[in-house]
Amino acid sequence: ALSLVAERGAVLRVAPVAASAGGGVLGRALRSPANSPANSHDGSSGLANRVRRTSAAPRRALQSSAGAALIALSARLPVRLEGLTLLGADAAPALVTSAAALSILRCTFANNTAEGAVRIERGSVHVAESVFESNSAPDGRGGAISVAGGGQLVLRDSTFSGNSARWGGALHVRGNTSSAEMVACTILYNTADSAGGGIATDDGGNILMSNRTLLRGNA
Repeated sequence: ALSLVAERGAVLRVAPVAASAGGGVLGRALRSPANSPANSHDGSSGLANRVRRTSAAPRRALQSSAGAALIALSARLPVRLEGLTLLGADAAPALVTSAAALSILRCTFANNTAEGAVRIERGSVHVAESVFESNSAPDGRGGAISVAGGGQLVLRDSTFSGNSARWGGALHVRGNTSSAEMVACTILYNTADSAGGGIATDDGGNILMSNRTLLRGNA
């Protein structure tokens, strides 16, 4: 799995490693001083507290192995994920974050089938131009994204389709200090067994939708 911990002066990079016994493509977090060379093996560049795919490099797919989460973030400084595809997590969310601030840009989360694609435990998360497709949390909340613990989520220009959960097929927000804002997003054909095919809240969770956010065919 890929575990990233951003600390002052750290450089975070994604590089391919050999498949483990469980199979699949894994990422490895490399930590080095801020003045070190920042090129990883796949051509992506690492800036301080940033994981980024350069425009010339192919999109890097991270695939779950041995039932672990693909990325776990616990950071005191901002972290950025760009151009990644995270798929196939089957015993934990693809991404678990309690980072102070996380930005996700042009990423794809697909076929993560145990506890959804992204779990936000606290901190602020901004997602833009990303796709969440066919993720599920069969016995839980938020097939694509769950927000709790006072987490703050902003979604822009992103698409949720074919995700499923017991509560909140695409998105679930729990707790009166947790919130999600959706701007120009598309939420299509997501399902929930109990409540909120597209979106669900409980314990006072806050949702704001604006600027042409579309919900259709959710059940």
